[in-house]
Amino acid sequence: MRISRSRSSLIPAVALMGNDAVGTSTKEVLENAGLNYQISKEPIYTEGGKIINNGKTVRVFREDTDKTLGIVGHKYEIAQNEDVFDVAMTLQESEDIQWDRVGSMNDGSQIFGSFILPDHITIGNNPNETFEQRIYLSNANDGSGGLKALPTNMRLFCQNQTTAVLKQLVKWGINPRDLSIRHSSKMSERIDDLKRILKLTNHMNMRFAEDASQLMRVEMTDAEMTEVFIDTFGWTQKTDEKTGEIITDNHPYGLATRGINQLETLNELLTAETNTTGGMAGSAWACYNAITEYIDHHGILKADGSHKETSVMNTVFGIGARRKAKAWNNLMELVV
Repeated sequence: MRISRSRSSLIPAVALMGNDAVGTSTKEVLENAGLNYQISKEPIYTEGGKIINNGKTVRVFREDTDKTLGIVGHKYEIAQNEDVFDVAMTLQESEDIQWDRVGSMNDGSQIFGSFILPDHITIGNNPNETFEQRIYLSNANDGSGGLKALPTNMRLFCQNQTTAVLKQLVKWGINPRDLSIRHSSKMSERIDDLKRILKLTNHMNMRFAEDASQLMRVEMTDAEMTEVFIDTFGWTQKTDEKTGEIITDNHPYGLATRGINQLETLNELLTAETNTTGGMAGSAWACYNAITEYIDHHGILKADGSHKETSVMNTVFGIGARRKAKAWNNLMELVV
């Protein structure tokens, strides 16, 4: 049995990621968030005390817990948490951005901070389509990646977050590599990189607003939206082994219980005020917002109604973000 929860009772993923950034300095913010640890690297030894691979392979670890974060080459350069966020704190002091939240994943293997840009963007003339511009800074302490910036938008009416789409970045003339920040020892170089990214973010969001306006003008039938939902969430459809045709005995789309329940919730979201305001009902824009609303509010819940931390993080950094991107790409193909 599916439990229906009222929209107002749900906490969005954006409010659950990490902790509030509390403090007047980078050091103070990290201390309050429990992220004020140092990271080091050292050779790896066998049980007999012999250095493995002549010291060319080392482990990265937290000094406070001795937790191994990753195995990397000996030339790998560590970026301390404080160094990573000092860049953003410098720009906050000049009121270019406002530090919102900070957190980590996998016991410190990756860290992130979310920051709010001062200007909002509005799609059309509808105040309910006003978006807060945001940017996430993330760094992989396990060697799996460098310091990156991830621009997002948050729809203020429902607190859904969009995600940057690789295909759209290329269309907008932006090289995804330009969203990376150098692991440079010079603070001035890292600040310049972030300033450049903030300019790119403003450009990206103006183009995002233009594309969103186009999605508002694309009308979709219920059946077309259902097909988008099925493709986005990868629901299994029961098919005939010989013909490959969908078996519709128990459901018109051959869905199993999980898919049926999720589809019911998405259809409910399509009729909510958040997805009908300003005449958007029945549009590709409504379809996209129903998907982001489901991912950010419903998809993060366990069966008992509590929040699953990995699902919360995935709304920006994992499968949830990829599903948003997939939906956006598919819906943009409907724009003539």
